[in-house]
Amino acid sequence: MAHLLPDTQSYELMIIFLYDLGESEISKKISELKSFIEESGGKITAEDVWGVRDLAYKIKKQDRGFYYVLNFNFDDRAKINELNKTLLLDNSVLRHLIIKTPSDYVFKTLKEYEMEAKEIEKLEKDVKKEEKKAKEEKTAAKKSSVKAKHAAKKTAEEKPEQPEKKTEAETQVQEEAPAAEEQSKKKPKKELDELDEKLKKIMDNPDITI
Repeated sequence: MAHLLPDTQSYELMIIFLYDLGESEISKKISELKSFIEESGGKITAEDVWGVRDLAYKIKKQDRGFYYVLNFNFDDRAKINELNKTLLLDNSVLRHLIIKTPSDYVFKTLKEYEMEAKEIEKLEKDVKKEEKKAKEEKTAAKKSSVKAKHAAKKTAEEKPEQPEKKTEAETQVQEEAPAAEEQSKKKPKKELDELDEKLKKIMDNPDITI
């Protein structure tokens, strides 16, 4: 961007012409406007023809207008007032607006604005899509968790009670108990057999005195 002189100010002008003037008449008006600026010592830096567009509300019973945007530099402030007065008196102009622009102002065409708007719209749609997806995933996870809890509860209710598992020590005690009982039964029998054997020997030996 070119550096401005200390007393030079940059401006942006938007004009809405009567759209039914026709292209040739509107082109003539634009040429006259640019000539006035250049002949008054100004410098045109950018322009963009927006063409016929719908108005936000009716102006002078018109619902459509021809839009034109012009950027320029001026070092004579009095000429800005003169330009403003000329446009106010022009019956072919529905509305106009002259604003000062900062030194770092970047001029954008209508096409660039529309592209930016589409990018923003696309970004907003993508964000909403991601939010919807995240919400659906959260809902699905919640449903899955509830389903898993119900399944676990149902399984627990249907599962038969398992007999209490005995420890190895308890099993060993139970196994040793019958063995000990058997041994206790065998011991008296053995003792009785020994006693019978002794009695038999005594009975068979006449020398033994009872």
